[in-house]
Amino acid sequence: MKTATTVTEALQMVTPPRKGSIGMPPRLISVKEAAVYLSTTVPFIRTLTYRRELPFLKAGKKYVIDLVDLDKWVDRHRVPEEQGHA
Repeated sequence: MKTATTVTEALQMVTPPRKGSIGMPPRLISVKEAAVYLSTTVPFIRTLTYRRELPFLKAGKKYVIDLVDLDKWVDRHRVPEEQGHA
């Protein structure tokens, strides 16, 4: 099994190319793609959305998450480095 070296490669491994794609990574991604992006599980992402800790949009019957919101969530939950440690 091939190992992804970038986020874009990881997203491509879990989802086929989208119709009308112009080669740019998508801004709105599925719950499964969000789990891959954060290196976590689908149930964890669902828990975050259920608790309203992670914003989401509903596109028809599908829930999608904005990559910008995922990055903001990561920034809010980042543990600061202790002074004197590299």
